[in-house]
Formats: sequence, C-alpha cells, structure tokens
Amino acid sequence: MVSAKVGHQETFHVLVISMANFHSVRESAGVEFSQVLMKQIVRELQGALKKIGLFSLAGDKLAVLVEQDPEKLEGVVRAVQGVLGEPMVLGDMNIQMEANLLQIDFPQEVATLEDVMDAVDYADSISFEDSDGHVHHGSAEILTRKRRESKVLQVMRKALARGTFEVYYQPIYSSSLERFHSAEALIRLRDEELGFISPEEFIPMAEKNGMILKIGEFVFRTVCEMMSREKIWEKGIEYIEVNLSVVQCMQEDICEMLYGIMDEYEVPYSAINLEVTETTIAREFLWNTMERMRVGGVTFSLDDYGTGYSNLTNILKYPFHIVKLDKSMVWYAMENDSAMRALRHTVAMIQDLSMHIVAEGVETVEQKRILQEMGCEYLQGYFFSKPVPEKEFLARLAG
Repeated sequence: MVSAKVGHQETFHVLVISMANFHSVRESAGVEFSQVLMKQIVRELQGALKKIGLFSLAGDKLAVLVEQDPEKLEGVVRAVQGVLGEPMVLGDMNIQMEANLLQIDFPQEVATLEDVMDAVDYADSISFEDSDGHVHHGSAEILTRKRRESKVLQVMRKALARGTFEVYYQPIYSSSLERFHSAEALIRLRDEELGFISPEEFIPMAEKNGMILKIGEFVFRTVCEMMSREKIWEKGIEYIEVNLSVVQCMQEDICEMLYGIMDEYEVPYSAINLEVTETTIAREFLWNTMERMRVGGVTFSLDDYGTGYSNLTNILKYPFHIVKLDKSMVWYAMENDSAMRALRHTVAMIQDLSMHIVAEGVETVEQKRILQEMGCEYLQGYFFSKPVPEKEFLARLAG
C-alpha cells in the first residue's frame, strides 16, 4: 500500500507507535503476558481509530497510515494519545504504557520508499527525552543518523571478522616513582570511508546488539598476548587497565572466560586491573563478578568518578583498589575555587579509605603540580601521553 502511494507520489502520513517500555514488561511478566497485552493495545487503538488502518510492524511497533488530511491526522494523534495515556487494564493489573510517536510525512520529509522504511525502522532506536506521547518527526536528520548507524555496524562486523580493531595504550604516571607504572587499554576503530569512529559512538551500538561481548574478548585477548610476549612487568608496568562493560558483567561465564585467557597467555592475575563505571555497578550482578576475580588477585578500578552517577555508597560497598577521578572534575577544579575544595576533600577521603587514586585529564605542568601536592598518586592525561598504538607505547617504555 505504501509502495503504491510512493509510486504515484500521493501525499500521506505514517504515524509510528513504538512502545518504549514494552521490552521491560516482557522481561518481567513473560512472553505470553506481553502478547496478551499487545492484543489489548491493538483492540483499544482499533476502537479509537475506527476504520483507519492500523498495522503491526517488526518488534514492538505499530503504524497508522493516514491520507492527506491535516484534520484527520490531528484526530488520529489525539486518539492514539488518548488510548496510550490511560493504563491498560488486564485482570487486576493496570499497566501504563510509554510510547514514542514518530510522524513521517511523504513527500515533505521523506522522498523515497527507502526513506519511509528507514524512518520506520529507526523509530524505536531514538532516545527521546520524553515518552509521553509527544509526536516527533521523521526528518532528514533521523535518516542520516539511521544510515550512519547502519554503516558503523557494518564496519564493526568487518573489523571483528578481520581482526582490524586496534588496541591503544595510555600510560599512567606514578608520582612517587616518577615514571610510567601502568596503562589503560583503549579500543580504536578506523574505516577507509568513515575515518576514525569514536568509541563514544560505536560502543553503545555494540552494547545494544551484543557485539560488545566479542569486542571485549578481542581487547582482553590482545592485551594478554602483548603482556605475555613483551613481559610487560619487566618494563616497569605493574598492570594494564581493561574496561569491562555492563553487558560483559552480566555474562555468567565472564570470570571463566577472563581467567581462561590469562592462563592461556600465562599472565599473572595481578597484572590485570578491570575498570567499571558507576553505571555498571548499579547492577547487583557486579558484586559476584568482583569477588570471584579478586580471589585470584585481579584488581578493580572505579572509572569516571566525579560525573553524574558519583555515589559515596558505591565506593564503600564495592572492593575497589583504585578510584579514577574523571577529567571533568579535575578540569573544573582548576577554574573554580569551590570545585577545588571539593576535589581536595574527595582525594583526602579516598586516601583515608586506603584506595589508590588516578587523576585523569592532566594536560599541563600546573595541573600536574597541583594534583601531586594534594596527594594524587597516579596521573593520566595528554601531558604525559595520549593513547598510542602498541608499538609506540612499547617504544616509550624502552626510551
């Protein structure tokens, strides 16, 4: 139907209804219950829309096809908002649905059938600030983001298949030893067409589709192979920090996988430090993972401390060896007296808890001096070195 309308260049609208919280309902209540719930939603929408076409799409999406008629479209939107604004009643349960509404206007906002389908497909991938039934539009920006995401996913799949992800290392400076004493391993991705692709872009995509598990294993194996080959501990590097994602921590066999790789390359467990963020430790499963890894001597770092999720309870509850102060906290302290006092108190508190501190984002000699004076034992940042490929990292240790 849509194909025919596009072919005849007829003006029409598609209203995509994406159930933002349907996945969580299915996870908590089960597949059978969620199917009954979806049938109830469809019945109530059909009753409100009367003879206007309602279609089921892949995933948890529905679509309404509306002919060229602004008043009719407004009536459809109001009807959908009215139905989804009220709880769905199933037996003795009231379930409030959260829906993202995406309006696609042909040919004003999309020009081809491919554009229409891409916008529909992307409807449940957009993180809207609100899910209260407010209508968003399938604009050219959405299509650009959708196609960019598709290209990046293709690049990631190719990189995994060919082993062309790169692991860079950023050295960490010891104030007491006055030399590099550890390093953080960081994943990098480049493509001939797209160029450098930031981890901030591709890591969330990888976590969403499960690819992060293979990427995480690739990074860990690459680090262990390098450490074993180079006997990195003989070059003054006590341990390498490797980031652990939320998805990795959720795997029941994560400890066996990590121990297995370390055993394969005969890497001492104490030569590995696993970094987790406070977003990760909001999950109960992390405690068991940490305890099982600590038995063998693996240590843990709390990364990005000082950002929005910072919570003293997390430092007290979990057995962290290192707390890493986020660069935003360090930089703000350099220009704000109150922030500087807060940083000093934070450093003193962490020290009093017998944990080590890494201050990130060190870029100037003045920052280095101030952080050392307040007791930051370890420093990381461009002042010492940006993240560099393995060959350059090893050369810096030798030099």
